[in-house]
Amino acid sequence: MASKPSAKTLAWPLFDAIVDRSTLKTVNPWQADASFAPDYDTLRRLLAVPILLGAESRSGVPALAVDVWVAYELRRAGLEPDAVWPRAEAPRVIDRD
Repeated sequence: MASKPSAKTLAWPLFDAIVDRSTLKTVNPWQADASFAPDYDTLRRLLAVPILLGAESRSGVPALAVDVWVAYELRRAGLEPDAVWPRAEAPRVIDRD
């Protein structure tokens, strides 16, 4: 009998789709006046995933949603994609060496 996939396993494809479809994913969040304009709409969508899945806070999915958003914002701000965890694609974490 196959085991039921974890909430995190179910969440990753949803997180990926949300980030991939973000209209601001290629827009640098740093404004001309040196202010930072976060993509709160994407954060809202990511935080809806644990609710959609019925994932409890102890599942780690709500925290993972925040991790995905912070990494997304750091990539938008110009950090190298492989320098930010979790990466936008598998493997999510890689050794820099």
